Amino acid sequence: MKATGICLFLFMFLSCMNVLAQQEDTSSRKVLFQVRGGINISNVRATHDNVTFEGNEKVGFNIGAIADIPLGKDFYLHPGLLFTTKGVKVDDILVEDTYYKADMNAMYIQIPLHVGYKMQLERWDNRFGMSLGPYLAYGIGGKTDYTTKRGKASIGIDTFGSDYMWNRFDVGIGFEIYFELKRLVLTTGAEAGFTR
Repeated sequence: MKATGICLFLFMFLSCMNVLAQQEDTSSRKVLFQVRGGINISNVRATHDNVTFEGNEKVGFNIGAIADIPLGKDFYLHPGLLFTTKGVKVDDILVEDTYYKADMNAMYIQIPLHVGYKMQLERWDNRFGMSLGPYLAYGIGGKTDYTTKRGKASIGIDTFGSDYMWNRFDVGIGFEIYFELKRLVLTTGAEAGFTR
């Protein structure tokens, strides 16, 4: 959201699956690429004109690619490029002396840069891992629909184009836990983004 406060984006990657782009040879430790797709659940807590509001969760999705680059024994660098949708539903927001319900939607190009650790689970010949790191995101589009509390009037505006809306640029930190199978990676995680 805009300059008078801090916007906190929280979303959880649920049922996120990555497909390894090549067969992994654990002895050679080569660079791998993952095609990623999954579900987001996002929310926003923000302050505008000394009024703080928190919305209700909204479901979105993400798709993109992540590189898996060995750094040393059991450590990896995970840079990526993702298209992701975020949003929130707000039941009571004041805009120009009128209270509205708002359905906010935003689309971002996001670049995560995580460092991860993986441990071999020899009994099942799989790996368990976790990663942590920053991300940068840029909003490429979005729409916010306002409806009066009685549902009589509705207006739609650009999510990034108003004093009441979000900044296009977002930076934050993310955390992931994942379980690697032969050709599939199951991932869950969380992110917190901060926009001033």
